[in-house]
This record gives sequence, structure tokens and C-alpha cells, in this order.
Amino acid sequence: MIEEFDAYAPVVLDPGPTYVGCVTLSNNTAELSAVPHALVAVARWREGNRGRAGPAALREAETLGVIMAYDSQYTKDQCTAKTQRSNARAPKNATVVAVCRRLIRAAEEMRTELHWVKVKGHSGDEGNDAADARANWAQNGGSKNEQDVHEAMTNLADA
Repeated sequence: MIEEFDAYAPVVLDPGPTYVGCVTLSNNTAELSAVPHALVAVARWREGNRGRAGPAALREAETLGVIMAYDSQYTKDQCTAKTQRSNARAPKNATVVAVCRRLIRAAEEMRTELHWVKVKGHSGDEGNDAADARANWAQNGGSKNEQDVHEAMTNLADA
């Protein structure tokens, strides 16, 4: 069964429930900041569907597959790199990258398998065009289904 989740929000630069560590506004920061929100939404979906009957049922030991479509190689590389080289300059997005990596580890611990799929930006790909449209709405102050990442990170710290 395939389910899609629609969400968008502006990049948050000030601490609060939806802050993920961004310090600048850029395309890279915007794409990076979406990853924690998506992962928190997946974790909440998984928890809400655990043990239910019907097509959305998810058994306790069942692995959940999630497709992370991206057009920013930077985002995928920062999220999936095993470690940062010690002689490399720390990225300006170090905090949001750390949040992404921690939430990815948590997803894997909860039997969620992420599949990163590259789509070419501005190429007529339906999903990428929809993401671009939502990014424009977010840039103009809109939001939908924004996640409380701070709460999720606090719960991880307590676990």
C-alpha cells in the first residue's frame, strides 16, 4: 500500500517547536529542514497504525519502507554520510544535519527503511514539481502538517 503525505512550512531560524537547527535561508537549508519533519511524520504514522486492522495495519516486527525523493544531492549526502571527515570544514548546516542523522538512526531503530530516490529538479517530474510548488507556498509563509520536531528530539533524548 502506498500513502502520500503532504506537508510544507517555511524554514525556521529561531528556536521553537518546529526549529531543526537552520541558521541561514538557502535552497540547501530548505531541503535539509524538510527531512526531520518528514521523519517525524513517518514515526507518528507508524505509531498510529501499529496494530490496526485493515490495509493500513502494521505488525510490530514489520519493516516500513519509506521513499525519500530528492533533487538535492547535497541533502542526500549530508543525511546519509556515515561520518564527517575530521579534516573537512564543518558545514554551516551542522546542527540540522545532526538532527537529520539522529532521526534517520531512530527511524532505522524503529524498523523503518529509507529508500533515497533521485529525481531531476525542474524537469516535469510530477512529485518534484509539487514539492517546488509547496516550497513556494512555504516561502510565502504558508504551512501544512508541520511537525513538532523539538518534542520528537526530546523524546529521543529521554529514550
